[in-house]
Amino acid sequence: MDIELLRRALSTSIDAAVRDGPRSPAAVLLTFYGPGEPTVIMTVKARHMRQHAGEVAFPGGKWEDGDADLLETAMREAREELGLEIARADVIGQLGDAETQSSGYVIAPFVHVLGERPDLLPNAEVEEVLEIPLAAILSTASVSGQLGVTLTHGPHTVWGASARMLTEVGERLRAAGGSLT
Repeated sequence: MDIELLRRALSTSIDAAVRDGPRSPAAVLLTFYGPGEPTVIMTVKARHMRQHAGEVAFPGGKWEDGDADLLETAMREAREELGLEIARADVIGQLGDAETQSSGYVIAPFVHVLGERPDLLPNAEVEEVLEIPLAAILSTASVSGQLGVTLTHGPHTVWGASARMLTEVGERLRAAGGSLT
């Protein structure tokens, strides 16, 4: 698997509109970089956070009134959390919405692919930045009755909405004829 296959597999149209519904709208940015084998950027949320403290997640957060749409939410959050400056044109696609089980959000996941590793400047919301080879984490997928799909990277477990998003990435790669090795 290489970064260009990932780019082809994940390129889709984008619908960033905020919709009314029973769940609060939120957005995340899945950033992958190469060259060569794709690496995905995730964070460990700081332990002092009110929601999702200590969890492995993608940069993102809830939609705010000042955000034009959910893509702007994802871009703002990536800038705040990791110092990533992203242009709308650099976002190549979107995964299916994911709902959180405990915090009541419906999350729009947007995809961003870079040719090389970006400079990262994590803020106080981020306890740790994880740069994970995509094939390695996708190969750890297992199903737990309580957590659903889980993936692991060293001592870290990815579960819930983030694990479902990564699983969708793997499914799209396989559908595009890619191998996860």
